[in-house]
Amino acid sequence: MLSTFHIQRDKHLIFNIQRVEKKIFNILATRNGPSGGTDILKAVLGEMRRTCARDVWARSNPDTYGPLEHDAMVTAGWYPDMPREKAFPIQMSVRSTLFAALTEEEQEEWEKKSKEEKASKENLKP
Repeated sequence: MLSTFHIQRDKHLIFNIQRVEKKIFNILATRNGPSGGTDILKAVLGEMRRTCARDVWARSNPDTYGPLEHDAMVTAGWYPDMPREKAFPIQMSVRSTLFAALTEEEQEEWEKKSKEEKASKENLKP
């Protein structure tokens, strides 16, 4: 018998798969039709979000950054069941604010790491 946890997990998995499918469909829908279409990998990979220093910093320090982000987001009005459409702008604003609070040297270090990561992603594009 499936528990409520498993049912909720499966619903979230299906929802996330649908979000990815919709994103790919929207990316491809903005391209020319089959006669003038582009390579599908170029289309999808070309839409990858650019690498920002603040994002590299946040991903590289989950133990330090996670609690900081959580506290700042709660202060900014975030709550656990908030829809993603409303929560994401708050998260990005908080991330920018927390990154701006770093010293100039730390920001420059993360900018450099961001450029390195972006260069490695560029090498993956077809």
